[in-house]
Amino acid sequence: MVGGDATIWGTVNNSVIVVNGNVVLKASAKINSFVLVIGGGLVVGTWLLQLAVSIVFVILPVMTVFFSKHRINPFVDRARQTPGYFLYIGFFSSLIFIAMTFLY
Repeated sequence: MVGGDATIWGTVNNSVIVVNGNVVLKASAKINSFVLVIGGGLVVGTWLLQLAVSIVFVILPVMTVFFSKHRINPFVDRARQTPGYFLYIGFFSSLIFIAMTFLY
């Protein structure tokens, strides 16, 4: 495409080449080859946001444990001494969550 924007919703089996335009990839877009944009931009939409949030949700717990290890150690020690206690809490929390899901 020359001088226009390309919005891709579905599957593309060939290459996508856009000159002086933008390529917008929607959530359902699947490119089986390559994308070449000359003089424009590639707009990925929500995919990039989902990737960034996923990375944050991986890094955040790791950093929390790293910086507050001395505060987490008592909790870990209790979990090692009484693992059944936490299994009961997890089981009943799951039951409450399932019940709330059915109510809505």
